Amino acid sequence: MLALSQAGYGESLRRYRVGALLRQSNTLKWLGGGRRQPASKIRTQVIASESSLDGSQEVDDEHTKFSDEDRFYLFHGRQHTYKLLIAYEGAKYAGWQTQVGLTSHDTIQGKIEEVLTRVTGDDRKILGVMGAGRTDSGVHALGQVAHFYTTKAQSTRKLHSALNGMLPFDIRVREVSEVPPDFHARFSALNKTYHYYIHTDPVLDPFTRQYRLHCWYPLDTDKIRQAASSLVGTHDFSGFANRTRNGKKRNPMRTISRFDVIEIERGLRLEVQSSGFLYKQVRNMVGALVHVGRGMMSLDEFEAVLVHKDRSRAPTGASAIGLYLATV
Repeated sequence: MLALSQAGYGESLRRYRVGALLRQSNTLKWLGGGRRQPASKIRTQVIASESSLDGSQEVDDEHTKFSDEDRFYLFHGRQHTYKLLIAYEGAKYAGWQTQVGLTSHDTIQGKIEEVLTRVTGDDRKILGVMGAGRTDSGVHALGQVAHFYTTKAQSTRKLHSALNGMLPFDIRVREVSEVPPDFHARFSALNKTYHYYIHTDPVLDPFTRQYRLHCWYPLDTDKIRQAASSLVGTHDFSGFANRTRNGKKRNPMRTISRFDVIEIERGLRLEVQSSGFLYKQVRNMVGALVHVGRGMMSLDEFEAVLVHKDRSRAPTGASAIGLYLATV
């Protein structure tokens, strides 16, 4: 099962209860049977449900209590939930997530919101677009998952066609599906898998130069595998994480379930899977693994980064060019 943070657990529990109440009230078309309850009664039930979140469940109230805005959109707007499976080339974008100071044209989320507002007629606050992984600037995706809400039922076929017809060619929606109201792209995710591609041929390939890190120097694949295997398991990954942009401290304990080094034509593909990653953790781990493969860092020095939890012991992280969010 997914090991959620305290905040994540609170959010998931909250959404589970809201979903259960919505199912009980028969507000969604695929849930037949039962008698529809008025919104006022549902509101009372949800507020009562919130009050049952006491200290015995060790949940942060900040993440479990509904704001007035939450209540409004839950009971008067967000009637249908949809899931997107998305692939994109991240080179031209400042990452997945919309950010203060950036326009909707600068991020993947912004582009998708822009199209959805036109297609559904709902504003961004109603839509509430949320991605499973907040990929950084320049990072690509093969299988990003996102969800959004609408006030009216939508044809998934028409949504799919309209999104791909109106989005730029470097963003493609692979699938659209309607999902239960308690689905959440981030908190419903059990694992995320990232791939990192390295081109090891001495001559740069002009056709993959924007999608693979070019290492023209010899790499010791066996040493890279050995170093990668030391990262599997539950560890404090402070030594491989950058400080977050907002300065907030996150729990540095993460569990990596696998870290595979696969030889491909003229290169390597590194595959790492976890329930969650710290800020720039994957790129920092890859950067250190490349140093090990080049002989610029010993296996003992590599493991010392993990043991001492010291970011200064690790080299600069690898470029975003070769990084892909593969599956969620």
